[in-house]
Amino acid sequence: MPRELLLVGPRSVVLSRYDEPPLAATSVRLRTLFSGISHGTEMLLYRGRAPKFAHRWDGQMRQFDLGQGGVNGEKLPLGYESVARVEAVGPDTEGLAPGDLVWVDAPHRETHVIDMRRPPPYRRFDAGCDPTALTFFALCRVALGAVHDAEPVLGSSAVVCGLGVVGQLCVQLLRRSGVRTIFGIDRDPARLATAQRAGAIPVPAGDDPSSAVKAASGAADFAIEASGDYAGLSTAIRCVAPMGRVVVVSSYGNQADGLVLGHEFHRNRITLVSSMTVNGCPSPRAPLWSLERLNQEAAALLAEGSLDTAGLITAILPFGQAADAYRAIDDATAPPLKVIFSYDGD
Repeated sequence: MPRELLLVGPRSVVLSRYDEPPLAATSVRLRTLFSGISHGTEMLLYRGRAPKFAHRWDGQMRQFDLGQGGVNGEKLPLGYESVARVEAVGPDTEGLAPGDLVWVDAPHRETHVIDMRRPPPYRRFDAGCDPTALTFFALCRVALGAVHDAEPVLGSSAVVCGLGVVGQLCVQLLRRSGVRTIFGIDRDPARLATAQRAGAIPVPAGDDPSSAVKAASGAADFAIEASGDYAGLSTAIRCVAPMGRVVVVSSYGNQADGLVLGHEFHRNRITLVSSMTVNGCPSPRAPLWSLERLNQEAAALLAEGSLDTAGLITAILPFGQAADAYRAIDDATAPPLKVIFSYDGD
């Protein structure tokens, strides 16, 4: 029986066997090659800090019902960046064929059987694409949306707070967008070095990194906040010029402390922009830039090798080592940048 990864409690994951459903006439069976951990999103779940644990999302009202239950006690699958090979297709299925390489929004598990009448988001890629690079597809689209929301112009200056995978991809995309000066802020020396190789000026996250940014080239035109921490958001606000823009791509979960909006945000009339490319909200550039067009561009960037994803991969581990991988990411002293699971045997 194949295996899937389940979250059974805070900081507790297990590999569980499951029964694979039979292939129906409109179904496709996928055999997973690689799946990437989305460190920011999955760590909120792993640590029990995601809003869904305490509150229920009301899709009609588009707000959380505070204190109205959640998903505590349930076994939850993790992950949404899987790259697989089509193993078999039902007789009434069109668009995919055995052997096709696909990215699919599906959790960490060894196989997937999807009904093509109501499939999860998926994308077919040419056979020659690097399958490990495709585990960055959703995060590449997120970073692309953040750069669009920042509205960079040729010669502008920028700050990226938080140099995880999304922050690193933002640095690369900002460089391609003609931004002249990019400061990358993070507490981890290895991540700072990676961003520097991509063209950023590294700034350690210390007591006041904004002073270092302003001393070097003055206040930035805009900042992208990708740290997942309110301290990073406060730093981003301090770094930008009056009337500047801070694009927030982070998800802060249930954090309650650390947000400072009474200082520079108030005095400098900073604009905060929530940047999220899914959940039903259109791009500010809609209809020209729909979700599908963002997906197309992210896919093209990865397929043509325009972005350095290999340099962002810390480790490719057998799926059987999943629990060890999450513990390593949870280690605040030296967290890996990107961990990918391989499904070619333990």
